[in-house]
Amino acid sequence: MASLQEPFLKNTDIGRIKITRFFLIPIFVIFLFSHHKIPDAGVLDITMELVSIILIFIGVSGRLWSTLFISGYKTTNLITVGPYSICRNPLYFFSFIAIIGIAMETEMITIVLMVLLGFAIFYPSVILKEEKLLLQLHGKDFEEYCKRVPRFFPNFKLYTEPDKYVFETRLYRKAFFDSMWFILAYPLMEIIEKLHEHNILPTYLYLW
Repeated sequence: MASLQEPFLKNTDIGRIKITRFFLIPIFVIFLFSHHKIPDAGVLDITMELVSIILIFIGVSGRLWSTLFISGYKTTNLITVGPYSICRNPLYFFSFIAIIGIAMETEMITIVLMVLLGFAIFYPSVILKEEKLLLQLHGKDFEEYCKRVPRFFPNFKLYTEPDKYVFETRLYRKAFFDSMWFILAYPLMEIIEKLHEHNILPTYLYLW
């Protein structure tokens, strides 16, 4: 069974990465040559900065939590405990939270809306493709799982977890470092903002 799953899941991972780059890279380029209209040190400015930090923390923590439960099992078992007991796609959900946090760090509501729109357009098809595979692999078990657990937005009332859980440390270590770019994005955004403020980077757009 694993031999059938691994090539497909590898292809879905590659597709997801391509889609992410497709809609995030142009947004980053827009940010690179733009500056926010929101007054510095104002209420909205401080609020967006604070919310940004909170969302990035929640997103990265959630990704690591989700990866812990799936490490070593992605191509073999249907995981229905831990974060997978409250949401069928917790990795996507927490990645979404982290990406919104990064978008808010730009202090441009326009960028936040662009990220929301991009995610809403591109990611549902990725999730549906992966769920079709899981249905083929796990049949009625997956059907029953879908009936009781929401696809994207978590229902924390459903949470269950085992007393003990075994995971593959090598895969978890890789996922840990993969998640670090969310954290590194925060100081990068700050540096770019300072470069604009000191006219080192040109500003072609001023956005709300």
